[in-house]
Amino acid sequence: MTDVGAALKTLLRADVDLTALVGTRVYAFPLRQDPVLPDVTYQRVSGPRDALLGVGKPRYQFAAWSKSYGEARDVAQAVDDCLQRYKGTEEGVLIIQATVVNDVDIYDGETGRHTCSVDVKLKYWEE
Repeated sequence: MTDVGAALKTLLRADVDLTALVGTRVYAFPLRQDPVLPDVTYQRVSGPRDALLGVGKPRYQFAAWSKSYGEARDVAQAVDDCLQRYKGTEEGVLIIQATVVNDVDIYDGETGRHTCSVDVKLKYWEE
């Protein structure tokens, strides 16, 4: 089965603007215990498919985490810039198109963490 999450992680970890902010701290959700911030987590939110055409159309959510709202927003913007309208191949996955469809800002008063989430719809060719 095609590992779209691994392809997205590789793509984000290779982005110069994002790595300037978080290094290689791009992980599958959930946020790690005692994380080094800022960082990015991702999770698949839905996974519709067009079996007739052999196209996967999942939706992924990327969360930028930081103790500072401005920093979380900058990281989220770097994720947006990297993925918006992306077309190409990563980890053997041919991504037809990535489209940013939403973003949300959240503050958790208990932990003092800001989270800026970016929702992305993908289309990719299944194996």
